[in-house]
Amino acid sequence: MESIKSNLGEIVEECMEHFMEIGSQYPQELIENNEMINGHQNAASRKRSIDQRRKMKGLLLAKKKNVSETKSGWIVKGSHGSKHLVTINSEGHYSCSCEDFRNSNYVCKHIHAVRAVESGIILPSISTLEKQLNSLRPHIKECTQNWSAYTNAQSSEERLLFEILKNICSMIIEPTEKKRGRPTIPIQDAIIAMVCKVYSMKSGRRAEHDIEIAYEKGYISRKLRHTTVSDYMIKPEMTSILTALIELVSTPFINIETTFAMDSSGFSTKKHEPWKQFKYGIETKKRKWLKAHINVGVKTNIIAAVAITDSNETDQNKFEQLFTATLENFHVDEQMADGAYCTRDIFEAIDGSGAKPFIPFSDHSTGNPKGVWVWTEMYELFQQNKIEFLKHYHKRNNVETTFHMLKSKFGETLKSTSESGQVNEILCKILCHNICVFIHELYELNVSIDDLFEKKQSMPFMHVVNNKGIHVSYSH
Repeated sequence: MESIKSNLGEIVEECMEHFMEIGSQYPQELIENNEMINGHQNAASRKRSIDQRRKMKGLLLAKKKNVSETKSGWIVKGSHGSKHLVTINSEGHYSCSCEDFRNSNYVCKHIHAVRAVESGIILPSISTLEKQLNSLRPHIKECTQNWSAYTNAQSSEERLLFEILKNICSMIIEPTEKKRGRPTIPIQDAIIAMVCKVYSMKSGRRAEHDIEIAYEKGYISRKLRHTTVSDYMIKPEMTSILTALIELVSTPFINIETTFAMDSSGFSTKKHEPWKQFKYGIETKKRKWLKAHINVGVKTNIIAAVAITDSNETDQNKFEQLFTATLENFHVDEQMADGAYCTRDIFEAIDGSGAKPFIPFSDHSTGNPKGVWVWTEMYELFQQNKIEFLKHYHKRNNVETTFHMLKSKFGETLKSTSESGQVNEILCKILCHNICVFIHELYELNVSIDDLFEKKQSMPFMHVVNNKGIHVSYSH
């Protein structure tokens, strides 16, 4: 059987070689256009593959006798029944009436079919040509999504999200109750109500119904008005609590995540700030936005560390904070980041932790270590073995995926008007994202809910209660 396949392949290759020889009368500029597109090798390789498929389709049309000669030229019947006219000018150059030739000026399959008929070569069977054509089709990566786990996670997400949130919020130390005046709202209730509002992507007033449902299901101890939720949303002290909760939800992945990717992205607000376009002297406005800096585990897209700044903060300034926060919970083997983080100080910090920095170098970078030898090591890898470098660096795309997940699911425009409220709203979105990732991995990787409380022994503004008294029930 193998020898038969080999013989068939050799027959097709001989036909193609002969076909290329007799097709040497093609205009040279058409052949050159097929070789390069904008000078990029990858695109050229792809175009060459497309041209080979065009030739094979032309051989199929010729084999099926879909080519007939007329006084005005050759009529080629396409695979879908349409007919196209192929003509030859006085210089021996071919042209076709099909859209492929008109728009791209490439040698189309109809011209290939005409050349095959004119040459009189003996073609292999239709089945052999079709097999060869299929082998030239680009490989399509099979989907690896576990749809059963995805369906279970999505269908139970809202219920599990609030059950998990209620239990992790029970770790928050509540302030001492005042002896006089109105009783204070428990911080646990306030955070659950804030997350409920953000998760619903509704305004404060319209989210009151969802908060009331949370009260009826026992997630919060009292009904809260939208004004109360807004008052807590703008409290600066809530920022550190939300950040601690985000880090807590990432801890079950300590034994899973060892490679991280760092980047930042903007969240738009409803406020506008004036600015001037000096070149034309036009007064106009632009929308104000905040920047979220995150460090993401590339396997699960869990956010291990986060910092919220204004739009003018550079990425480099927040690297140390994010990387240090990640190291408090995780062992980092590889740290990915884009060129904005390409400094010797950052390389030295990553190398000092025992991790490898995979950060691309700019065109004006040199291999001079200036005391940071890992800089020279990674520079030589980047310059001399870029394929190996990119095998690691391509994982950085997962941080872009995480931002897409975050914004597409919970929105990229902030509803809060105060800056502290906007910061806390972004943190609520990230907390929702982390819990949703955790819920998915309950079914995908069978992570344990108990890991939420076993990995962390102390947190700012929080304490750990007896793990035996905390349990979240879920079904596989």
